[in-house]
Amino acid sequence: MAARQTLFSDVLYFLKNLISSNITDPIASARGNSSAFVMTTFPEREVKYPLITLEIVNSAQARAGMQTSKMDIELDINVRIWSKSVTQSDKLAQQILDLLADNQFPASGSVENNFHDFNIGSVNRVDEEGQGGTKSRIIQLNYKFFDL
Repeated sequence: MAARQTLFSDVLYFLKNLISSNITDPIASARGNSSAFVMTTFPEREVKYPLITLEIVNSAQARAGMQTSKMDIELDINVRIWSKSVTQSDKLAQQILDLLADNQFPASGSVENNFHDFNIGSVNRVDEEGQGGTKSRIIQLNYKFFDL
């Protein structure tokens, strides 16, 4: 269950755990211990593609009512799928979109963890030029946290 004091780490942990537990790493047998399939941005571990990074890109906060220190918080999060193949990045992006949509209301889902009003803002492609360039999809998603 998320708390205001640890909100950023809570949402990243929730997403990292959800994706790691439900999306199969296409190179799990070749990855080794020095790399990971799902990481927060700017990983300090060895990078092997495909790779999924998580980053909180914005947070907006508003008071939850009159004469209260409680805050309603809106979180914008980028889930970026890095790959050497357009087909692979598209497939992983679709699996993540389906996973996030299906895990709002069940036990241990986003709502139970205090992440409400799940919304996909956009899904964009950002590719490096050339045949060997990295192909990636950025899923911009939004959650609201109500400090009760």
